[in-house]
Amino acid sequence: MADVETMRDHINMLCARNQVRMGRHSRGGNASRRGRFINIRPIKSAITYAVALHELGHVLGPWQSQPRLYKEAGAWKWAFENALVWTAPMQKTMIRSLTSYLKWQQRRRKFVRLPERGHAFWLLLEG
Repeated sequence: MADVETMRDHINMLCARNQVRMGRHSRGGNASRRGRFINIRPIKSAITYAVALHELGHVLGPWQSQPRLYKEAGAWKWAFENALVWTAPMQKTMIRSLTSYLKWQQRRRKFVRLPERGHAFWLLLEG
């Protein structure tokens, strides 16, 4: 299992290698593919590591021209595939996030384009 310092170093290395600027965010995170930056909380646990990877997935993954649920699933898929380790708390965070995106999308829009059956969104949500 990777320790927190190793996880932090991994995020720093991924940012440096891919020319992604990193800033601090007090809660959760956000990213800009066009601006090539992520704002994340300091890496202090596997959960903040997972969120940082997810934000990097928004910058480095190929899904950004797709609808919101597709983008979010793609960023989590990228995080899972590029993590040094994937723990149960990281999995729980991913599922909680995907569930919240789905609920937000359904409350916000009259027409919601849900991913098709078998899409990574549903596979990741099932755990």
